[in-house]
This record gives sequence, C-alpha cells and structure tokens, in this order.
Amino acid sequence: QGSTSGPLGQSVVQATATALTASPAAPVYGQTVTLTAAVSPVAPGTATPGGSVTFYLDGNAVGSPVDLSGGMATVALPGLAPGNHTVYASYSGDANDLASASDPLGFPVKAATTQLLVSASANPVPDGGTVTYTATVGVPAVPGVTPTGTVRFWIDGAYYGAAVPVSGGAASLDVSGLSYGTHTVAAYYTPDDPKQFTYSNGSLPGGSTFQSTTTTTLTAPATASYNQPVTLTAAVAARPGAATPTGTVAFYSNGNLLATRALSGGSATFTTTLPVGSDTVTAVYQGNNASAGSSASQAVVVQAGATSTSAVAVTSGGNPVSAVTFGQPVTLTASVTSAAGTPTGVVAFLSGSTLLGYGSLAGG
Repeated sequence: QGSTSGPLGQSVVQATATALTASPAAPVYGQTVTLTAAVSPVAPGTATPGGSVTFYLDGNAVGSPVDLSGGMATVALPGLAPGNHTVYASYSGDANDLASASDPLGFPVKAATTQLLVSASANPVPDGGTVTYTATVGVPAVPGVTPTGTVRFWIDGAYYGAAVPVSGGAASLDVSGLSYGTHTVAAYYTPDDPKQFTYSNGSLPGGSTFQSTTTTTLTAPATASYNQPVTLTAAVAARPGAATPTGTVAFYSNGNLLATRALSGGSATFTTTLPVGSDTVTAVYQGNNASAGSSASQAVVVQAGATSTSAVAVTSGGNPVSAVTFGQPVTLTASVTSAAGTPTGVVAFLSGSTLLGYGSLAGG
C-alpha cells in the first residue's frame, strides 16, 4: 500500500562577497582614514544584502557593528599612530545572506610633511628697536594639525639664542642690537617625534634690515636778491657704522615742492630762484629700509631789486609844459620801474627840498 510524505520546508540564502577600501590609501600622521566595506551578492544571487559589518584594526574591533545601507558600510579611523596597520571587514550575514569577510588590507601611516614660515614683527627695524621673529610650523596636507617640537633660529649663518618650544604651531624670538644693515634670518624645526612630523626649515624673505636714524643738514644763503640763483644743498648722514644713505631728497619752499633730487655720496643739490620776501626752504630725505627719513629747514630772505624813477613829467591841461605862470595848475607824473616787477607804494613829490605832496603808485 502506497504512502504520501508531508510538506518539506527549505530556506534558500545567497552567498556574499565583502570588499574593503581605505581612503586615503597612503595616509600621513593626523589624517583620518575612512574604511568602506561593500557587500555584494555572489551569482546567481541578485538581492542587496542586509545586516551589519564589523571593522577590525590591527586585530581589534573598531566600535560597534555598522548597519549596511545599499550594501555599503563606512567607519572613520582618526588619530592613527605612525607605522604599519592592517584592517579588514567582517559581514555577519542575515536570514537571507551568508556571512563573508574582506581580505586584509595593509597601509602605512607616515610622518606628516611640515612647512615652516618665518615672519618679522617689523621690517625694517627702527634704530634701537626690538624685532620679534616668528616661525610658524604647519602641515599643509592636514589643516588643523598642530606640530610639536622646537625651533632654532639662525642669523647670518649662525645659531642665535636657545631652542624655542613650538606652542600652538609657532615659536618666537625677540632680537635687538644687531648691526645696521640687512641680516639673513632662518629657522629650523625639530619634531618631538620624527615618526609623526618631518623636519623643516625656512627663511625670512628679503632678510631683516636694522635701520639707522639720519641727520639732514641744509645749506642755503641767508639772503638773496630777486632773480638771483639760490643753491640748496642737503647733506644726509647716518649713525656711525651704518652705510651712507641713498635715496632721494625733496626740496620745498614755503611748503611747495620745488624738485626731487637723488643723493650722491650722501648729498643732493638743487639751484633755483625764489620769490621776494621771507622763504622757508626745506629739504626732506625720504629714507629707505636702511636709513630712516629726516629733514631740515632754513629761512632765506629774498630782497627786491633796486628801483629807478624816470624824470617827472609836468603837464598842464594834458599838455607837456616847460614853464608855467604863477597860479597855473600843473600835473606831476612819476614812473617807477624795477627788475623785480611792478613796484607799489607811494611817491613823494618835492620842489627843491619842499614837499609838494604824495601820490600812490598805480601800475608803476
């Protein structure tokens, strides 16, 4: 006699494959590494796997399992120590998917490349002043990472002062009393741990100039005549030990610019004419990196040229006369000329030594 079996239930699950990538693939100290696990079905399976992935770093689980989303799971690894590391991802599977694991992935964490920049609080440095040199140490590839270590400053090719600890990514040194002129300034960074940060160095662009004060002396005649050439000479001297000043001198008269002349051997000369009256002439040395500016002034009195008065014309009724009768009115006209221009003022008319009267000049 035949028989019939009961119903047989069967669960079908699909195989999976897990792939792991790291970004960046070649990290430096201070960078965060992101691990991404991609879990996919193995043919003939087609369904996107669900479940979670556990990430492992150097054999230790990283935090809690991460749920898959669209077959993907990620985790961030900040603050990895320098050296070689191995990571892998383990997919736990679920009711419809078999578990799988990635191949181990190895990568090194190398020392971060540092960059050192040197700056100065003042350049040029005023005579007798103090300058602060600052070395700023950063990691261009990893903004926000602050290197630690020390900085040594070099001035003119020799160490200057003791090593300065790097604090907040910077180290500073106060310097005064260097000789006048331009000095080379460099800085050298030594990391606390060369496995974390690289050595680096840098220099101050253009060097550091210690400036000398200057004294300007102006030579000019105390008096001059109208239309007479007046020579102005400015001599500019620096402090002992400083270089002879170079640059330009601006000459002024009563605040108005006359000319600008280049210094030669520390002096500059300009020849001009000045208006009648009291003139204040000024020489202004405009200075440069090596020499501070200075100025000097002097008064020059320019006198009007001599005047000449032509013969007095005598007219009566508008006509010239050479003789008049008693009681006949006459007009006396005097013409006054000067090389300094049209004279103004008053003319006194006399007959012998007897004053006849005064007349104001109009148009000479």
